Order: sequence, then C-alpha cells, then structure tokens
Amino acid sequence: QRGSRHLRDTVPWIGAWIDDAQLKALSDERRELLTRTAVAGMIHMVLAFLMLSVLPALELIVLLWDAHSFAPAIRACSPWALAWSALAAVRLLHIGCIAGCLNYFLFFFYSGFLNPNFASSAAFYKGFWAEFAAARMFAQLMILAAAASWFVPHYQQDGSPLLFDERPLAGRAVAVAVAAAHGASFGRFALRSAWKSLRNLEYSEAEL
Repeated sequence: QRGSRHLRDTVPWIGAWIDDAQLKALSDERRELLTRTAVAGMIHMVLAFLMLSVLPALELIVLLWDAHSFAPAIRACSPWALAWSALAAVRLLHIGCIAGCLNYFLFFFYSGFLNPNFASSAAFYKGFWAEFAAARMFAQLMILAAAASWFVPHYQQDGSPLLFDERPLAGRAVAVAVAAAHGASFGRFALRSAWKSLRNLEYSEAEL
C-alpha cells in the first residue's frame, strides 16, 4: 500500500490508473503488483521506442546522404558502388521492418497494458517476439553498415583514394562472399519478420 500511495502521489497518470473503479475491486497486494509492473513496463517501452525508432531513423538519414554522395559512381555502374547499393537495399529493408515490428509490439503492449487484468493478458505478451525481432534486426543493421564500409573508397596517407576495385582479388572475393552471405541471411529474417507481423503470426522460441 505504501508503494502504491507513493507512486500515486509522484506520478499523476499512475494515480489515475490506480484509482480506476475496476482496479479498486482488486486486493491491495494485486494492485501493488500491477502498479510496479506498470512502471517497469512503461520504462521498458520508452527505452525500446527510443532505441528502435530514433537510431534507425538516423541510419536512414546517413544512408540517404551516402546514396546522394555515391550517385555518380552508381550511375556509372562502378563495381564497388553496385556492391554498396545491394547492401543499402537490405539496410533499407531492415529499417522498414524494424518500424513495422516496433508498431506491432506497441499495439499489443498497449492492448494488454490498458486491460485491468493485463498481467495475465495474452495480448500483453504477444508483441514481445516482435520487439525481440526488431532488436535483432537493429543489430543486423549495424553489421550491414560495417560491411558496406568495405566497398567505399578509403583515403590513404598521401590523400589519394583507394578504390575497392584496386584491392587484391582475394580480399575482394572474401569481402563480397561475406557481405553476400550476411545480406541474404539478414534479409531473409527481416522479410519473415515483416510477413509474420502483417499476418499476426509469431515466431517460435526455436526460430528466434
């Protein structure tokens, strides 16, 4: 009771939620548990929203800026620019799928959270697979960004650019093979995640 009273006094929306008529019918112990779960859930949701929306948005800005900078090489069909473009397409796919899975997570989180019996509500837990998938895709997005850097020109100590096309053949072959494997695997996971969220399906624990 003391904990619920303190939260009611310090966090206005928690106070209004605690004083709801439906919740008043619950035992003090039950309301105490729901109050603490509500606070933890809101903190979790805010942090997940910031990480999985703001950071991919920044990645999108950088990606579009690079695409503008590399446009002449892309139009000229330079091999390094084409390789970068292929990874850029997978990165764009990830940004869109992260947004879709995040919205899926938030929808079910609020659907269960606004239910007075949300601690036992299936809707409250249904969206957590999508949050995990979005977090995994964000990690994949960072790996793809690192792989894309292999194909862009790097400037040497004398200031002259070292193009990917000018590097040793063995190094180029390894870079292309590794990037292609990651792009195919990550792209497949992103597409499956988007398809499942659109059809309101779920991953099994083994699939995740």
